Amino acid sequence: MARNIVMGQSKGKNTEPVDIFKGLVCFNNINDDKDQDQVLKDWNSLADDEVGRSVLEEACVLVAQGRLGRLLRKDGEVDIFENYLEKVIVEKVKKNEGYDGKAFFRENVKPAAKMLRQFYDSNVDLKKKDETAPSL
Repeated sequence: MARNIVMGQSKGKNTEPVDIFKGLVCFNNINDDKDQDQVLKDWNSLADDEVGRSVLEEACVLVAQGRLGRLLRKDGEVDIFENYLEKVIVEKVKKNEGYDGKAFFRENVKPAAKMLRQFYDSNVDLKKKDETAPSL
């Protein structure tokens, strides 16, 4: 049910890149229904309560740009994030690490969004190295 809501959101509604990112991470790259529901719940909590939708979207694009080493083209948020997501998951699967969207969210999206929120709130100590934040 949740998959249909998220993935069918573009039908007659204003869909933002953050909504497409959510579909790519929560559904397209997680096979287990319970894991999909949990990551969707965590994503919504992050977007609605912890950092905000715009910060979450910006964090996803920022990390993708940094890791791929490419500039963002006009209206290319979804393409660059999808390319980054595929690159990370394919590399991890080739190494038999059992990597999926759940791990991607936990290791990349969530720490980047929290760090960007802290940065915007001026709560980041740039001299302190944080091992949980994804490096660019």
